Amino acid sequence: MENEKGESSSTFKMDNSAQERSLPYVPDCYAVPPSYEPRDALDSNSEIVPTIDISRLKSSDDERRGVIQELSSACQRFGFFQGKNGKVLRRSEESISRDNGSDNGGLGRDNLSSRMDKNGMQVMAVNCYPPCPDPTAALGLPPHSDYSCITILLQNLTGLEIFHPSAHGGSGRWVLVPEVKGVLKVHIGDHVEVLSNGLYKSVIHKVTLNEEKTRISLASLHSLGMDDKMSVPYQLVNNENPARYRESSFNDFLDFLVKNDISQGERFIDTLRIKD
Repeated sequence: MENEKGESSSTFKMDNSAQERSLPYVPDCYAVPPSYEPRDALDSNSEIVPTIDISRLKSSDDERRGVIQELSSACQRFGFFQGKNGKVLRRSEESISRDNGSDNGGLGRDNLSSRMDKNGMQVMAVNCYPPCPDPTAALGLPPHSDYSCITILLQNLTGLEIFHPSAHGGSGRWVLVPEVKGVLKVHIGDHVEVLSNGLYKSVIHKVTLNEEKTRISLASLHSLGMDDKMSVPYQLVNNENPARYRESSFNDFLDFLVKNDISQGERFIDTLRIKD
């Protein structure tokens, strides 16, 4: 038979997909490599994924300091949080821009906002993940991190998993992000990890598939300009705390994508790390 399970991806055209063929199996060209075989994620209720009411940034000084500490902790531990009351996100960003040095690592209130206002980019990505006959054999997206400052995500179904490196005795564990009505999922990207010199973590995440339902997600990625150089700010570097990342730009990232296969686990930020 012409369409065997092991047929190459070149035989699958956009108008003749595996879903349209109603195949009862996952073709080999869509199967994840052995290194990406889905591991059991922690149940969404057994690992607390931070959910933070960002409207509290508009409250009293004490309340505001408390939520900033929660955001900082989430960005250090997970590189991820779920934000409630997202309708006030823009006003909250404006509020954060008035922070003093103690709130933002000593970089000054305009260190990042001025660069984003001048040359910053926003990329919108709409993804559709059709039902999969065997969700254990394939992934919607392989593990990766975003080359952005932050990514804000909306989804209609669960399926997003984040990697929690300190879980499971320090060996790390995948955590299924629970679906909470009315929240925005906020990913910390590679930019922030570099700009914080490693204090905040760029979250590694993947997308699993559903056997019965189609998952649709809308992602808004916010990053520095195409030619802007991303580097560790000099204010964070001293003899005891040297720069841990090399300088790069979005163009460097695009060159990396051309030359490397991210489906094999290659991450651009790993190439930027300066070894001791």
